[in-house]
Amino acid sequence: MEPPAHLTAGQRARWDQALRDAPRDVLRKVDAEALTAFVVAGDLVEAANRAQTVLDRDKQDLGKLVARGDKGVAVLSPYVKLLLRAVPLLLRAAAELGFSPAARAGMTIKEPEMLEMARWIEVMQLSERKVRADAELLDIPPTSAQPQ
Repeated sequence: MEPPAHLTAGQRARWDQALRDAPRDVLRKVDAEALTAFVVAGDLVEAANRAQTVLDRDKQDLGKLVARGDKGVAVLSPYVKLLLRAVPLLLRAAAELGFSPAARAGMTIKEPEMLEMARWIEVMQLSERKVRADAELLDIPPTSAQPQ
């Protein structure tokens, strides 16, 4: 899945990393908008955090997380306001994409080795069902399909 053309270079790197780290075989092309929201919100959180760090470092007279308002009064920093809006967007997009343990709790995520094992288990179960069905037809007590 290719990132949208409007993403910045940093956002594209974040997009690629998200795809590498995403649960295998979960994301589809239709998820591109949710992934874009995740990437952009993550970029906003990072940018706001960096800007707030600079603001906090450069102003000695005001406390952390505040700025001087129009009338010279200390107000909540605009970067903190941005963080307060961007973080919930980031978390919601992450949950929608299965990027948190809670979001993955209901998912069935199988690694390739597990898929192969699941196929063999299914074959064995089908074989046992056939043995039982044949036994019923012939009125023979059922036995296990597994070799002794």
